[in-house]
Amino acid sequence: MQKVEQNGRPDSPIQSDEGASIEEELRTLNAMAPELMEAMPRLFKEAVVASIRSEMGRKDFGLVLQSLPGIGPEHRPYVFRFLDSLYGDKAKELEQAIDRRFQTEVRQLLRKAKSIDSASLKIIDQSIRSR
Repeated sequence: MQKVEQNGRPDSPIQSDEGASIEEELRTLNAMAPELMEAMPRLFKEAVVASIRSEMGRKDFGLVLQSLPGIGPEHRPYVFRFLDSLYGDKAKELEQAIDRRFQTEVRQLLRKAKSIDSASLKIIDQSIRSR
């Protein structure tokens, strides 16, 4: 499992063991495959919902889900402030779970984008050599 450091602030960059922050990974993904960025709001909301469901139980899930329509990674500081006000001391664990889930999804997309890019380069390279 990766360690997430937030320096105690919900608006600070998310650093992982691998060194790249989620913000850096999102910029890389945007540069490599900008069409995949359309999935970020859905992936972030899914990370929030899944984390709340697993960390807080189903009784609190409905209230939070109704309160957070149309969220995306750009809303992270606001979402975390809301969770802080709703859950108090338990919010930090929840926020870390959200960050881990979201960063895992972004990394999977990055791997796919890199493998697609790599495969495309191999095809182009083969076509150049066969000429």
